[in-house]
Amino acid sequence: MLLYQNFLTINEINFKFLFNYNLTGYMELKENDVKLLRYLMYNGRRPDRQIAKELRMSPAIVQYKIRRYEREGIIQGYTYRLNPFKLGYHDVVYFLMKMITPQALDLLVNELMKNPFVTAAFFISGDYDVLIQAFFPSSVALRNFVNWLGELTKDIASTIVSIFAYDTHKMHGICMSEGDMQTIELDEKDHFIIKEKMENPPMTIKQISEKLSLHRNTVSSRWNRLWKERAILKKTVLINQEYYEILGTNFNTVTFISVEPGFEEKVVEELTKRPEIHNLTSISYNFNLLAVVMTRSTTTYQHFIQNLFSIPHVKNSLTNVILSSYRKTLAPQKVNYLPP
Repeated sequence: MLLYQNFLTINEINFKFLFNYNLTGYMELKENDVKLLRYLMYNGRRPDRQIAKELRMSPAIVQYKIRRYEREGIIQGYTYRLNPFKLGYHDVVYFLMKMITPQALDLLVNELMKNPFVTAAFFISGDYDVLIQAFFPSSVALRNFVNWLGELTKDIASTIVSIFAYDTHKMHGICMSEGDMQTIELDEKDHFIIKEKMENPPMTIKQISEKLSLHRNTVSSRWNRLWKERAILKKTVLINQEYYEILGTNFNTVTFISVEPGFEEKVVEELTKRPEIHNLTSISYNFNLLAVVMTRSTTTYQHFIQNLFSIPHVKNSLTNVILSSYRKTLAPQKVNYLPP
């Protein structure tokens, strides 16, 4: 099992308030800059012409601005968001953990991020200290993980609660369909291509084809298929966290939502339209839904909650502020291909 850890890591929320778009030592952002960067943050890196069309900007301006963001360090890199379901990880489980010794949090997260099944660890406010997200290819893998986690935390955690997810509606800001949950067949060459692109996102199709000793058209066809089959969800733009508040993503929460019986589907339909919701999952717990919500501040989050309760059949919610978070992605379970 391979994993790649070059995904976005948010170390600590920056609670300072900005009174204009000019950060000392950082590039001044104008209205169009904020609009473009927010687009990139939510939608990922798309072709310049597509971005220009959707934002009503010229392709030349889009290209110039993005290159400038890269030079100025606003954009710090790129990576790919993979669809775990397409890669054979069908069981999604969250683990809530109450710590005995908070001093052990750093050690805990280091061990969690080494585990091949963990995709995120959130340090949160509230009754629990940690929320872990993990994907599993089988019940055996899940059982082994539970045993491993229990042994890892036996001296530092007092309580661990397992929350099983039975449907994923939104992932990485992208609405998921039933077809997105179906595994696709991947051979060793496909796995190798994914591995190379995950470890080195700027690597070109030509460079990969030379490394695999395959025709460039063959590699290109396989890469395009991964996009078409939604095994790759998007090319994520890694943005300097100093700009999170300007872009409206500085205050993040894990929000549990309870819905009146029989109305969950209608509520989900409304919630997936909300851009603030980054992830949305149906769960077997005291609440029906788990949402990862990204807003600018406590004030904008309060507006989000007010709008949430304007949706018919939403009963109540529970908010856990994300104090810090760590993320990585999963990859195909095995890569044996060796170029001739």
